[in-house]
Amino acid sequence: MKISRVAYRDWQVDFVYAPFFEMFCSLHVLFHAAHHKARKKWAIETEKKMDPELYKRLAFYDIVTEGWMGAMEISHLDEAYADFNVLSGIRKIETIPNLKFADLMLNRTVALSDLRKILVLKKCHIESLQQEQVEFLLDVESYKDDFISALKAYFYLHFQEVQIETEAFMISTLKAHKKLSESMDFIKYLELLHPRIESTPTHLRLHKFKRFDYSYDDIQRVEIGISTFIDPHLLVGYEMDFLRLTIRAKIEPMDDEVHDDLIILIKALGDKTRLKILKCLYEKPWSTQALAEQLSISEAGISKQLKILNRAYLVRKIRQGNFILYYINTEMIDRIPMNVYQYLDEK
Repeated sequence: MKISRVAYRDWQVDFVYAPFFEMFCSLHVLFHAAHHKARKKWAIETEKKMDPELYKRLAFYDIVTEGWMGAMEISHLDEAYADFNVLSGIRKIETIPNLKFADLMLNRTVALSDLRKILVLKKCHIESLQQEQVEFLLDVESYKDDFISALKAYFYLHFQEVQIETEAFMISTLKAHKKLSESMDFIKYLELLHPRIESTPTHLRLHKFKRFDYSYDDIQRVEIGISTFIDPHLLVGYEMDFLRLTIRAKIEPMDDEVHDDLIILIKALGDKTRLKILKCLYEKPWSTQALAEQLSISEAGISKQLKILNRAYLVRKIRQGNFILYYINTEMIDRIPMNVYQYLDEK
C-alpha cells in the first residue's frame, strides 16, 4: 500500500505499508529478541510454538542474511512487494537471478565479481564469511527453493496472524504520519522519526555506527515505511537518489528493562583478559593454543573467555585446516556506541 504526499522541494515522497517487509522485520526480532523489548514477548511465544525444524532452517538464513537485513533489501526490488499479498511476494523471489539473489541475501557484503566466481566455480575462499554463508553460496539455486519454502511455512503458521492483528493499526498510523508530515516542514518531520536523525542547512545527518550525510540536492525520492518490529533501530536505505526511512510503530507501551544483549556486550568488555584477547585478535586471527601461549593462560581459560566474547558477537571463528582461528568482529566494535545510544534513545 502506497500513499503519496505533496512533493517537498523536488522530492517524490511516498508512505508505504508493506507486509512483505514487515515479515522480514519480524524474523529479525525472532532471532534477536533481546534488543527489541516491545516484541520480546512475541518472539519468545512464537519460538515456543514453532516446529524446531522450521526454526533451524530460519536460523540458518538469519546468519546468511546478517540478521535478515539482506533479505529486507528484496522488498525494495519491485513495487509489487508493497502489495498486501505476502505470498505473491514470496513467489516472486523465484524470478530473481541467482547472482542478484546472493548479493542481496549476503547484504551486499561481497563484491559482485567475487560472487560471480563463487557461483560459477563452486569454490569459496573468502575467510570473513560465516560457514552458513559459504554453504549458501556453493548451492544458491537449492537454497533459494528452500528459502521460499521456509518463508511460506513461516507465513502460514506464524506471520499471517501478525498481519491480521496489526494491519488496521499500521495503515491508520501511516495515514496519520502522512498528514502530520504535510502540516509541518518535511525535514523537521523526518527528525521526529528517530532521535538520531538530524538536519543541517544542506544535509540530512543520520547517526548509526558511523555518521551518514545525505545532501538535499542529491535526494529525489523519499520513502517512509512502517514496522511494529524494527524499534529501536534506525533503519536506513539509500541508493543513488532514493532515501528510505522507517516509522517505528509501537503497539504497546514498553517498560524500562535494559536489553539483554547490551548487558552481555558490556560485561564481555569489562574484563582485562578479554580485552587483551581482543587486542591480539585485532592484529590477526589466533588459535586458542596460540592465545594461551601468548597470554600465559591455560587453553581451557582462553576457551572460556572466547565463549563469552563470541556470545557478545565480538569475535568470530573460521576453520583453517585442523585449527579453529578466532578473529575480531570489527563491525560489532564499531557499533558499540550505537548500541548504547539506541537504549538511551528509547522512550
